[in-house]
Amino acid sequence: EQLVFKNYYTDPGRNQMLIEQKTYLHTNSTYLYQLNTKVKCGGSRDATAKEVPYQLKPLAEFFKTYNVCMGDAVTEQMKPTTKSFSLRLTPGADFASTTAEQPGFYKWNYGSSKSFRLGVDLQFALPFNNGKWAIVAEPNYSSFSGTDTKTKGTLKAAIFEIPVGVRHRFFLSEKSYIFVNGMVLLDFPLSFKQTFSTGLSDTSERGEFGFAAGAGFAYGRLSLEGRYYPSRTRDTGATIYKYNKSTLILGIRVF
Repeated sequence: EQLVFKNYYTDPGRNQMLIEQKTYLHTNSTYLYQLNTKVKCGGSRDATAKEVPYQLKPLAEFFKTYNVCMGDAVTEQMKPTTKSFSLRLTPGADFASTTAEQPGFYKWNYGSSKSFRLGVDLQFALPFNNGKWAIVAEPNYSSFSGTDTKTKGTLKAAIFEIPVGVRHRFFLSEKSYIFVNGMVLLDFPLSFKQTFSTGLSDTSERGEFGFAAGAGFAYGRLSLEGRYYPSRTRDTGATIYKYNKSTLILGIRVF
């Protein structure tokens, strides 16, 4: 049965309007009569406009209370608990490879390197769609060390990255969800040194832009993410370096 509620205006009449240009607002609150006569259980109090205004949430609560009183099963849609802001420590492992080239002269292959990385994941849930979308930033420290097998030259680098992007979460329960990330980043070499077999060296202090994409699973305070970084190029003027990596990240929520 349709609940009846309507605000409406009345015309004060021609004579009154000649004196004073006014209209009058009235309310048809028949829905309260319907609730109090047809949706009653035991000695429950009558609904009033103050306690049960004609709005979705208070009406839903009224019918839920009625159903519980009548002994009916009440099924509620599960709503995930989301924080507007969260902070995670993000230790992990980098799997990277680097090559270098002086165009027309020399090429170096510094192979693959496995190294420890550490970061902080800052997540800001957006205030719509139940927090499924979030802005995320994950500043982190990583390093690389490799040796070219032919020339015996070495490359050692320590890099500070600031990836910023968007995260979408697919909630599985109140405590778990799957997520995907898309990010842009800027890196800053804290140290970047290529040492040649002759003893000479090449360094870089120039930051570079890059991209990253990842996916993972979170349960409670823990999360696990796999992230891929497409190839980045670093040009020192003398040498061009190409660097790419994949990362496995363990997240530990502290807030």
